[in-house]
Order: sequence, then structure tokens, then C-alpha cells
Amino acid sequence: MKAAASLVDEREQLDVREIELREMIAQAEAKRSWFAAFKEWVENVATFLDEKVGKVILNWTRSDNCLVPKIGEA
Repeated sequence: MKAAASLVDEREQLDVREIELREMIAQAEAKRSWFAAFKEWVENVATFLDEKVGKVILNWTRSDNCLVPKIGEA
């Protein structure tokens, strides 16, 4: 009888753990989905900046991690 009770207890613990793991998986999927959407948004912003602002930046150069106007170029 004790063995049967022990198996029932173990089964209940496993069921609780399974529920916890499924909740963790659902949370991880929600985060993954959010990051995928955020990545897509960032890529859209980057594309916009490349297309619209890139032409302005072509007349600039990088110096000490700052953009400065190119001297002597139009």
C-alpha cells in the first residue's frame, strides 16, 4: 500500500512540474515572439534610414566615432 501511495504522490508532483514547465514554455514563446517583432521593426527602421537619410550622410565622414562634414567635397 505504501508503494502505491508513493507512486500517487510522485505522479502528482510530476503533474505539477509539467504544468510549471508548460507555463515556462508559453512565457518563453511570448518573449521570442516579441523579440522577433521588435527585430522586424528595427530592420524596417534601418531600411528607412538607409533609403531616406543615407543620401544625406554620404556627404559626411566618420572621425572618432562622430560624423563630421567632409571637407572640400560637395
